[in-house]
Amino acid sequence: MLVVLQIRCSGEPGVFQTYFWTSTPGTEKLYVYVDGRRLGALPRLASAPDVRSDSLERVALYTPLPSGSYRVEVKNDQGLLRVAETLEISRRGGNMRLSTSFSDHQGNGKCVWNEDRLVEELTY
Repeated sequence: MLVVLQIRCSGEPGVFQTYFWTSTPGTEKLYVYVDGRRLGALPRLASAPDVRSDSLERVALYTPLPSGSYRVEVKNDQGLLRVAETLEISRRGGNMRLSTSFSDHQGNGKCVWNEDRLVEELTY
């Protein structure tokens, strides 16, 4: 299972444009939750969207996240937890801070930066 989280800083101070998607083929319906709130179905894409593209909002699940700490989860239709992460993000001036941790061996992550954007690959 491959789930990717992309964050890019918006013009609004301390708010991050956050996108979720997965490239893992399969039929299992997956949903993204942030702090227990279901955002929607996790889109499956054949290949990674261009992180520099403004069309990302049309293909990935989007939510704005202000600076803070969040519990990010991916679950299937039956509520089975696939990925569990604590995500801490903040922006002060031109500096961005990101911290991720995974609990109960639920998932793994790898971060890649591209200009003012961050792509985090979440796997389990």
